[in-house]
Amino acid sequence: MNEKNPGIVKYISVIVLAALTSLLIGMGGFGKEYSLISDEGALDLKNTAFELNDSSFDPSTGEYTAVPEGDPYILYNGIGGGYKGVYLNLASPADRDITFKVYWTAAGDENLSEKLSESRIIKKGYDSSFIKLSSYDLGIVRVNISDNCVINSLMLTSKNVRVRYLLSPDNIKALIIRFILIAAVLLTAAFAFEEEKRAGKFSVRNIFTIDDKNGNRRYELDYVRTVAAIMVIMMHSICDIFIPYVEKGQPGYGTFRFVLALSLGCNALYVMLSGCLILRPSEESIKDFYIKRAGRVVIPTLCYYFLYMFLGYPREMFGNGILEGLKNCGKELLSGRSAYMPHMWLVYTIMGLYILAPFLRIMLRHITEGQLFGLLICGFVINVLVMYLPLAGMTFGIETPIASWIGLFLLGYYMNTDHAKKYYTLFMILGLVGFIASFVMIYHDPDILYYTCNQAPNMWLVGCGVFAFFNRFKNIFGKKNIIIGAFSKYNFSIMLVHILLLMKLVLPIGWRLEYEHGHLSLFIVLIIVVCLILSYICALIYDNTAVKAAMFIYNRITERFLKKRD
Repeated sequence: MNEKNPGIVKYISVIVLAALTSLLIGMGGFGKEYSLISDEGALDLKNTAFELNDSSFDPSTGEYTAVPEGDPYILYNGIGGGYKGVYLNLASPADRDITFKVYWTAAGDENLSEKLSESRIIKKGYDSSFIKLSSYDLGIVRVNISDNCVINSLMLTSKNVRVRYLLSPDNIKALIIRFILIAAVLLTAAFAFEEEKRAGKFSVRNIFTIDDKNGNRRYELDYVRTVAAIMVIMMHSICDIFIPYVEKGQPGYGTFRFVLALSLGCNALYVMLSGCLILRPSEESIKDFYIKRAGRVVIPTLCYYFLYMFLGYPREMFGNGILEGLKNCGKELLSGRSAYMPHMWLVYTIMGLYILAPFLRIMLRHITEGQLFGLLICGFVINVLVMYLPLAGMTFGIETPIASWIGLFLLGYYMNTDHAKKYYTLFMILGLVGFIASFVMIYHDPDILYYTCNQAPNMWLVGCGVFAFFNRFKNIFGKKNIIIGAFSKYNFSIMLVHILLLMKLVLPIGWRLEYEHGHLSLFIVLIIVVCLILSYICALIYDNTAVKAAMFIYNRITERFLKKRD
């Protein structure tokens, strides 16, 4: 049987893998029943002094009432002692989904924050939940219960609890749907790999890193891509998470602002990289250009968007049903401002530039490199006046698209021209000036970040400096590097997926470790490194399964469309 059907074992393996993957992903959706191993050393919170907000709680009967649209919680001060977690048991199964969330601090700390918090859903039909705490002396514990219920037990436990996974008809239905979807994706990806093998395009090495068989690759740009990926992870690890907790004058303020200044050029680099690669002379038609770029940008973006929605935030998006969830997804996709993918705006900006790219190519064929340089100088000067005159209480009325993202797009192309090569040393100096200016500005005034990032003039200079540096020392960076090639190959996907990993996995663990052990600077470095590695692993897996399958279908459709048109 195997000799006649050599692929049968492979496809059976795909089915088994799909079943295991759907089970693994589906575990979080199963109903869970928690029970205490022992109440020895536990603290009964029903009989502990508390404060209430937007709620009422009668410890004698266990009746808890939450004010609709309020912020209901029970607050406990000065707990002390080391506990494993908070155990909640209702007197009867919930008649609707109830959110159970706990905030906590160490003894002596008075500031509750999302850094030390966990949330669970007690699903309809279930009656218990457990939230694990960090193991140190507790100071404040805040228990949020979103809906009315009767509490049988609310305890701080010194031991972990037993967990039993329960299957319901809804769980089984969801598991079957997941299995069908995952199996379809894996089988389609397997067909795609088979087709590549038959065409002689498949290489195991090329799955993990860049495999440049033609020898035409510009390896120095792989370093720019990797720097951009590190910058964007650094930005989202520090800017919105750690910096708000360190005020001017506190230890670490200067260090954080310095690291933030290092990361601000990420978006400018991504736009310049796009211009550098897309605006190069080519004989392809506009139709072929759009079809090819849609496959490289639109399809992966859609695949990762649905990864966020279905795996990262399914309750938030599909809590009111699959149809309402798909409607919400459609609205977010059209707007480009997803609450769960806050970096999607950059992808949409790049897509908009891609629409203009074929026409910008025509323009670039008819002007000299010197003329392009003059055009960019004009855009830069206008950008400076528009951006910075308001800081002095004035405005500048002349605006031009060249002074914004289109200018950076063209700047990426210009930085690889012979004309730019004559000024690489100057551009590196200007890049350093742009970085120093950004650092001084955000150090002096934390609220001035808008004037130092994205398409701000500082970022034009930083982008020029980075490109000039790696091009100037091409004898060092123009050589093949397996590790840099690996991160470069999946650079776009790393940028797309890193927020999901940061918010759902890396930062929650990092917060706990930092809070328990200190060494904040060390943990920030670890968070950036771990997130980069995990993002690469996730991109490697997802690109070669879901994205591979979607691209296979897209290519088949476009091939038939082009044949009919021809």
